[in-house]
Amino acid sequence: MSSLIISPVAMGFSADSIRDNNQGVADLGTENPYSGYRSLVKALEKDPFNPVIHLNLGIAFLANKEPEKALKSFSTASRLAEGNPEIQFYSLFNGGVAASQAGQIETALQYYQAALDLRPDSKETKTNIELLWQGQSGEGEGQGKGNQNNEDQEKNKSEDKKNQNRDGPYDQKRQPQPFKSKELSQEDMRKILEEIKNQEQKIRAEENEQGRKEAPHGKDW
Repeated sequence: MSSLIISPVAMGFSADSIRDNNQGVADLGTENPYSGYRSLVKALEKDPFNPVIHLNLGIAFLANKEPEKALKSFSTASRLAEGNPEIQFYSLFNGGVAASQAGQIETALQYYQAALDLRPDSKETKTNIELLWQGQSGEGEGQGKGNQNNEDQEKNKSEDKKNQNRDGPYDQKRQPQPFKSKELSQEDMRKILEEIKNQEQKIRAEENEQGRKEAPHGKDW
């Protein structure tokens, strides 16, 4: 795939981009998250094909309640992370979160299903899929029927619980939870670079094999 040209990615792994990425991740959890966003943008300028930076930038957009921008970042991260199942899983999972927050339920389910294909035992993914289905089911029944006491009681309980937990750190019944940003260590970079080199060799081998098949047969000398 054209989006997986490897050489620019491998060349882009620099100490400066690692530092900016890790600084951005650290700042996202402070009182000045915009500083984290700026650090991630700086890192991306130095490593534009680095999937981890796109992943963290997407989480920054989620934190700023910009799910559409987050979805684009997660989509890019997922494409660039092919061959790295860990980063690709995080990208797909958080893509599902962003799509659901943007109201794109079908897209969210597609992202979650793709994440589940990579990690079939992921409880977080299964939980978020269930939350989406419950949300769809609740909206449909609530609009179509008005005399279901059991549903009304459950809705009241849900609202009461929401009010009780309003000051809590996270209301998981109302919104799927994203994975946290990932700091990029030297070991992470080593693994990613190794996988990228292996993928580059595989792509070149396939291209060479295809070239041999298509080349005309010459005379035997």
